[in-house]
Amino acid sequence: MASLTENGTFGDSARCLVNASYDDLFGPAVHNCQSDFDFTLLFEQSVLSIGPSALLLLFLPARVRHLWSETRKARYNGFARIKQVLYALLFAAQLVTLVFYVSPAAPPIKTVIPSQAMAVAVVLGLSGLSLLEHVHSPKSSDGINVYLFFSIMFDAVQVRTLWLRLDSLKVATAATACLVLKVFLLIVETQGKKRHLFETYQRLAPETLSGVFARRCFWWLNRMLIRGYKILIQPDQLEAINEDFASSGLLDSIERSYARSQKSRRMMKSCLFALKLSALAPVLPRLALMTFRYAQPFLFEAIISFVQKPASKRTPNDGYGLIAATGLLYLSLAVSLTYYQHKSYQLVTKLRGALVSILYAKTLASPPQSLSERAPVTLMSVDVDGITAAAPNAHEIWASPVEIGVAVWLLQRQIGVICVVPLSIVLICTGSAVWCSLKMGVRQARWNQATQERISATSSVLSSIKSIKLMGFTKYIVSDIRALRDVEILKSQRFRQLTVVINFLGNLPFFSAPVVTFAVFTALPRNEFTINRAFTSLTLISLLEQSSVMFISSLPSIASALGCFDRLEAFLASIDSPNKPSDNIDSRAQDDPALESQGEVEKIESGTTAPLFKTSNATFGAVGEGGFSVKNMNLSILPGSFIGITGPSGCGKTLLIKALLKRLPCISGSGYISDVPMAYCSQTPWLCNGTIRDTIIGQTDFDEGWYNRVVHACALEHDLNAIQDGDRSVVGSQGSTLSGGQKQRLALARAVYSRNKVVILDDIFSGMDSRTTSHICSSLFGNNGIFREMKTTVVMATHTGIYDRSEHKSAIVDIETEKPPTTSASPLPTTTPLTVLNPEQSSKDSARQNGDWRLYHHYILSVGWWRFSILLFVHALDAAMVNFPTVWLKQWSEAEERDPKDKTSYYLGVYGAVSFVGNVADGEHRFMFLVLVPTSGRALHTDLLDTVVNARQELHDTVDAGVTLNRFAQDMQHVDRDLPSATMRSMTASFGCLASAVLVCIGASYIAATLPFLCVALYLLQKFYLRTSRQLRLLEIEARSPLYTIFQETAEGLDSILSFRWQNAFQTRFFALLDQSQKPYYLLFSIQRWLILVLGFMVAGMAVLLVAFALEFGKMGSSSSGAIGVGLIAILGFNDALNRLIIEWTTLETSLGAIARLRAFEQNTPIEEDEGTEEKVGEEWPEKGEIEFVDAEARYRYVFLKGKPGNSELMWKMVRSDLPPAFTKINFTIPAGSKFGICGRTGR
Repeated sequence: MASLTENGTFGDSARCLVNASYDDLFGPAVHNCQSDFDFTLLFEQSVLSIGPSALLLLFLPARVRHLWSETRKARYNGFARIKQVLYALLFAAQLVTLVFYVSPAAPPIKTVIPSQAMAVAVVLGLSGLSLLEHVHSPKSSDGINVYLFFSIMFDAVQVRTLWLRLDSLKVATAATACLVLKVFLLIVETQGKKRHLFETYQRLAPETLSGVFARRCFWWLNRMLIRGYKILIQPDQLEAINEDFASSGLLDSIERSYARSQKSRRMMKSCLFALKLSALAPVLPRLALMTFRYAQPFLFEAIISFVQKPASKRTPNDGYGLIAATGLLYLSLAVSLTYYQHKSYQLVTKLRGALVSILYAKTLASPPQSLSERAPVTLMSVDVDGITAAAPNAHEIWASPVEIGVAVWLLQRQIGVICVVPLSIVLICTGSAVWCSLKMGVRQARWNQATQERISATSSVLSSIKSIKLMGFTKYIVSDIRALRDVEILKSQRFRQLTVVINFLGNLPFFSAPVVTFAVFTALPRNEFTINRAFTSLTLISLLEQSSVMFISSLPSIASALGCFDRLEAFLASIDSPNKPSDNIDSRAQDDPALESQGEVEKIESGTTAPLFKTSNATFGAVGEGGFSVKNMNLSILPGSFIGITGPSGCGKTLLIKALLKRLPCISGSGYISDVPMAYCSQTPWLCNGTIRDTIIGQTDFDEGWYNRVVHACALEHDLNAIQDGDRSVVGSQGSTLSGGQKQRLALARAVYSRNKVVILDDIFSGMDSRTTSHICSSLFGNNGIFREMKTTVVMATHTGIYDRSEHKSAIVDIETEKPPTTSASPLPTTTPLTVLNPEQSSKDSARQNGDWRLYHHYILSVGWWRFSILLFVHALDAAMVNFPTVWLKQWSEAEERDPKDKTSYYLGVYGAVSFVGNVADGEHRFMFLVLVPTSGRALHTDLLDTVVNARQELHDTVDAGVTLNRFAQDMQHVDRDLPSATMRSMTASFGCLASAVLVCIGASYIAATLPFLCVALYLLQKFYLRTSRQLRLLEIEARSPLYTIFQETAEGLDSILSFRWQNAFQTRFFALLDQSQKPYYLLFSIQRWLILVLGFMVAGMAVLLVAFALEFGKMGSSSSGAIGVGLIAILGFNDALNRLIIEWTTLETSLGAIARLRAFEQNTPIEEDEGTEEKVGEEWPEKGEIEFVDAEARYRYVFLKGKPGNSELMWKMVRSDLPPAFTKINFTIPAGSKFGICGRTGR
């Protein structure tokens, strides 16, 4: 052995000639060599060489078999040859190493030949596997990269050992060559392969094409982050996401699971079974995170023990080992945390896609009564978001109790049986929180129901805003919606009260557990309260408290999610009910023996001479007392016939049409309906918000000749010629830019253009003048009309006079009713499909990238400055009371070591007083939460509602109703649910980070010199990150508007969609919209994980500096063991606070996006009543209410266009000053009390 110097270090040679008897032992450590800072060769070759090689050789056959069955995805080119050359060199070096090992001069270790022979076999296997991976896989090989990474680390240990021996220089040289070649191979293998792939596979998502290290470190996001920093990202510039998130595949999975599941909690179980692999994916990284977290007490204990040793007993290698262990531990913590969170948010994204997809699929199959309250819109937004909010914390339900058990076991090793004290406090608080959470599901469901009622009422108002204003009902409608908002806030407060109590119980152990534990410990005799024991115990208690807080804080969201699942399941059950129209017979009819053989509606194929529709004594209508129905119908409709349905208003004409469309059940009697596509025109025209041409074409291909003929037949030529942009003009939300007659003719043109063999028309001529009506009747129903030419079967509900004009008629069905005339069942109010905000209503480009700090001011104003000041103060006090006990514990433990039991009562009394004040401050800021949320929520909703109802009509003409509704739904959801809690938690985490940074400086005063550099790094990081984060946040919010629109459009036009057989087309369009919405949703989660990882690396750097400074300057007495204990506890708190700050701050930023949208909307929306331009009148005006127009002229200010770079679905408006007047020189007077009629051609 080489000799040691007196202080325990090595001499100049710095080498240790290890006796063969030591290296041939398992060890693992070699005693009396480098201060035991080395392993034996037997251990290194058995565990660090044979182990990984055996695992790879076991993995190899299955992977080769899989790759062999895959298609070729890349070209065999120079890049692949470079890898093969490197493998050939490694093979040669490995053979040389084997030869040197078997030479007589080599160390006589019994595992040498097996380990080196396996290493040679591994190189051969890696060479072949690398070739297959290059050709048959779109990304670099995860297996090869992982093996090379760990092999390099393990080989480095062996190379160090070999170089420390004086008799193994040849072996050491060959082993070093192998190590260097492996490093080069790892660099080459980790390179991306996108440019080497065939063109088809180059379009895959960047995450799919990235290797294991690029995915774990989120390098695949760097390109998007750089782009977002430089330019404004458009929707089509977002990175593609994995095919696993495709909505169509998620729908298939959850529908299969839902069909198999029949028991309680059917929807929740369906999600678990459909996404079982994604649900289990976070388990392993969560276990790894648990392991690294509970390695911290051991590291802290070792560091404090090292500092407490006299300088003569410290060895440099032990210090270097502690520094390296600190860096490795905190790097592992950062990687495992982000990996766990990333897997959890992948589950969240898939869960959202699956739930929204099945909601839409069931909406397409819904009976009319299931959609009367627009439930799908609320379920898609509020309830699905409630479920996805709980999913990231779902694994804490099992992981946190395991962590608590581990913490108690480790704590028992420090303070013995007294470990039951903090455990008891945690269990009492947890049990109380669980008891409170049992009531949260019901309260959450009531809150969501109140939200649904408000959104439903708001949606109805938006769809009828013009009529409401014309009738002067605005103030009454506003009052009703405000009342619904007050009810919603009341319901939300009852839920929040439980949330506040649960969170208070969760934080109670933070203040009470340490002081009570230390009080009991110091009260017992013969217990030494040393610095090492105090800070190790405090570390374990902190970890115990963190686990309990994670468990308790997960309860509200999980209880809320269970309530949301119940609402989803109730909605789906109502659709799957056996009493729906497709069954076509009510259960009462099934009980009637006379109807058993004829009760169900049969289907026949078209193209035969049999009737298309036939009923015998059939009664159709709603089931139950007071339900409207059409009774005892005997009807037979042959192909090519023209049937007129007449009768007084309210007699059931529309009900009969709904029955022919198979949208009403057959209560009694029998009949059959042909299963053919039908073109349906409802009383209220259902139009999509697109161009006139797109509206007419619908879901069919464009045929110019046929299109022109249909336009002429429906009397639209004159209208298109009078419009500046012709059929490229946009019809607006609900056809708001068109007259009533124009909307009816567009709907009719769509029905004619479809060429369906059956056309059903429900009172379509009510808004047309007689000349237009005559033209249409002649063009469609005349002897040379389109319907006669195409032998189309026409069923039309209309007045007898209209039917008599037709030259092509077969029969009249005159409906009588036993009920007095009432309002007939009519289709749901219509809405329109996808649009988004106009350019001037969107956030400014600079604000999308750089943000706007005035948003914070706007939100604070809605809260009130004095309330916000109190909130700020109690948060600062709370943070101080949380962190000050750590400093006080340092003083206490140091005093106990100098003079045990001397001033225990004094130190314990101050410790208890600080904890009590901390509890009070924590409770106060949670009470302020209950005060502030209703205030801001009510104020912001009132401002939004007033802006919408007072806006000029151009807003409702140019902005889709789904976009406006998104403000009342999604933006208000952020204001109510996300923004308040994110604000509170961001404040707590901010003050916590500040206090922890101060404590770190106390632990090693020299580290304070690095804080300016840390602040600069954090500033540059947030500036770089936020430019992309803000854009993704706004894109994610805006991408929801199309989903609101298509849900509304589908619910309100479902009869038309089903009759035209457009379900597949709408389902395909929905998949495209949802997939587009999923992109910013998932990418926002991903870049948040990127940020947390970078911050985790910064924390690891701070921890390394802290330990390095403490160990180095501890030699000079400038850093005591108590101070280093304070610093280590602070690092633990700083890491946790920083992670919480980023999570809550990003949520806050996302929620502030809603504030930005609301603020921009309020500022940019033109208001009808502008006080600056109104002419003031006396209080007695008007005396008679006379109306007079003198030379009046009006013109449109906008041209509506469809399509914009980045999103073909955008509707936007362009100001035009050259548009012709809509009317000129209008002169008339309407005297008070007179009746005044406006006549003329429809559309004029």
